[in-house]
Amino acid sequence: MLAFLNRYKYYLIAGLGTWVLLVVHKLSIAQHMHANPDLILLHEGLADIILFSFFFANILLVRQVVKDGKDRSPQHLLRILLVTGIVGGVVVSYLRWYLAEYENTTQELLTMPVIEAIMLLVLVVFLFTGIYTFRRFVFYTGTRVNTVLWTLFEIVLGVGLLIIFENPFYFIAEWIKVALLACSLILIFYFSVFTRWVAYLTLKQKLTSIFLLALTILILLLLLYEEGVFSQDFGSLIHEYFFYRYFILGVAALFIASYSLFSILVLIFNLPTGFVFEKTRKDLVSIQKIQQSIIPGLAREGAARTLLEASILSSNANAGWIELENYKGEEDSITPFLCSGIELDDAVLLKQNLNLRKLVLDNRKIIQWNDLKRDYPQNPLNRRFRSMMVVPIQTRYANIGAMFLVQDQSFAFTDENQGVIKSFSDQAAIAMENITLTEKSLELERYREQLAIARQMQMKLYPSRFPDTEYLSVFARNQQAESVGGDYYDILHTEPGVFKIIIGDVAGKGTTAAFYMAQVKGMFQSLARTTASPQRFLNLMNQAISSCMDTGTFVTMTYIHLDLNQSKAWIARGGHCPTLFYHASDKKLVWMMEGGLALGMVRNASFADHIFVQELTVQAGDRLFLLTDGLVEARNDAGEEYDYDRFLSAAEKGLLLTPEAHANAIIEEVEQFTGAFIEDDYTLMILEIKRNSYNFPSV
Repeated sequence: MLAFLNRYKYYLIAGLGTWVLLVVHKLSIAQHMHANPDLILLHEGLADIILFSFFFANILLVRQVVKDGKDRSPQHLLRILLVTGIVGGVVVSYLRWYLAEYENTTQELLTMPVIEAIMLLVLVVFLFTGIYTFRRFVFYTGTRVNTVLWTLFEIVLGVGLLIIFENPFYFIAEWIKVALLACSLILIFYFSVFTRWVAYLTLKQKLTSIFLLALTILILLLLLYEEGVFSQDFGSLIHEYFFYRYFILGVAALFIASYSLFSILVLIFNLPTGFVFEKTRKDLVSIQKIQQSIIPGLAREGAARTLLEASILSSNANAGWIELENYKGEEDSITPFLCSGIELDDAVLLKQNLNLRKLVLDNRKIIQWNDLKRDYPQNPLNRRFRSMMVVPIQTRYANIGAMFLVQDQSFAFTDENQGVIKSFSDQAAIAMENITLTEKSLELERYREQLAIARQMQMKLYPSRFPDTEYLSVFARNQQAESVGGDYYDILHTEPGVFKIIIGDVAGKGTTAAFYMAQVKGMFQSLARTTASPQRFLNLMNQAISSCMDTGTFVTMTYIHLDLNQSKAWIARGGHCPTLFYHASDKKLVWMMEGGLALGMVRNASFADHIFVQELTVQAGDRLFLLTDGLVEARNDAGEEYDYDRFLSAAEKGLLLTPEAHANAIIEEVEQFTGAFIEDDYTLMILEIKRNSYNFPSV
């Protein structure tokens, strides 16, 4: 109620204010009528002005309230009209009874003007509530012609309102009055036969409407009777209500009676079509469901265009567009995907930068605006388009997009439009989802094929076999978390008794890491053949990585220069996992913990200051365990890491096994710890010194 009062406060002030003036003036006339009857003539000009203001203000109030109503159901509108009439009829009947109690008394002279003013207010409110209620019916499926003719009808009523000033001081030619009446009768007849809304009612709704319209006519007759209309002779009645000050009330009453009678007749003759309408609607939905197996054969864009064209045709919309969700995962945009009858820029402007697509998809229901001029007064397109419907295009599991339909008439879209268009959108959503899933499936299949090729290529980057000598036994086992990964290992036998060994891990996973890993292999194969110093090797590798790889990309690495001619091994570690060394003579396992930075973290000459090299004396039976962090960082269900201590314990158990069996035993123990396969990339490489001799065959 507070919202209503706040919204229409100016109209209410004007309407009630002019009514109060009318009451005051009538009381003034009543008080002076016996004392000096000649004073009545002096008040007549003022009375005309007050009556004109009263009619004008209250008609505007009723017009605005009824036009702003959001519910378009014929039954609902008729119920509101009847409530208005019944309440008014009860008030008028009570006042008439009250006046009869004080007939021919002084109190009658004081109360009669007030009662007459109240009865006139009730009649005005009911008549113009009826006019603008039936206007909603006329525009149920409105056309531009109806808009023009209704504007003409309101102009005729406005000019007819001026007849109030017909008195000795003003004169309006009789032919003007006749022309106004003739024009009114023609327009009333035209609008009375405009009952297309009847065709959209079910049988039950038609019967209800007949009953409500009949009650409307009865309420109208009751109010006219209480106003004393039927107590006049026919000539006086015609003159008072069609050629004098109450012209506008006579035309309004005639319009309500005429439209109600025509509607009742049309409803009666269309009662049998109620069954047909319901059956047709159900058949339409059934046909749409059957056609779901046909439309998915179209491209996604074709299905969207079919949906848009069918919806525009079905709803009698002037234009529309569709916005689709970005199903390929690229950066999203609210730019309309497909337009019909409207330019792309206008479609974006009409939404006023609101993400209505997201709104309807989140709410999973149609949103409708019946009067854009009222709801979006600042929008420059609200004169061109007055109604807008936004329809979600979605299935139970996927959001496809949203469809926008616009019409140049207010209240252009009916509940029936919503039902049919929702069926269209549901059908199209299923088809478009199937198309999208098919496209994604094809893309996924192509991606898998590409990954398979990439994996084959990456496997060729690993050494196909290790140097087959009687002095060194090598085994390595590698697993990628994805089809491809960033772990890398290799070994070069550059000269008799000299081996260059590397193990590394490119930060990240997947194809990017695999690409950088391929670059690392090329760098290793080139630099390891040209330098013997582990420190210089790491420094050159860092320079190459800094030049070739993106900033933020780094590689952890352990490089071993093994020279069996000298029974020595030099280990240089660049941020990688420590190397585990087994000294056979002492039967001890020791972690080589000397530090170092990952390659690519420091991209200048100061990297050389962070390289540390450890020297080992090796002999027959010694073993070196090189690994990546995927093993020691593997976690169980409790979130515990396998860690270095568990790895050392597992390594101790298999020292009598061959390097291959030893590596497999360690990995099996890690998998038992995690309860499943190891999720991260991992590599384990074991080297065993078989003989310690200074006499090596030539390579």
